[in-house]
Amino acid sequence: MINLQLEMQSGNYVETLANVIFDTVNTLNGNIDYDTTTGIITFNEADTYKIN
Repeated sequence: MINLQLEMQSGNYVETLANVIFDTVNTLNGNIDYDTTTGIITFNEADTYKIN
């Protein structure tokens, strides 16, 4: 099972077309990566994912 929970505690405005950079990684389990400098989430295995 892959779990990723991110939270943005500072600020509440994101520029149009800008990457959302979360400042807190609450949970990161499984074959997934989150780059805290770019905001890019990488799923390292093929599957079907539900993002909520």
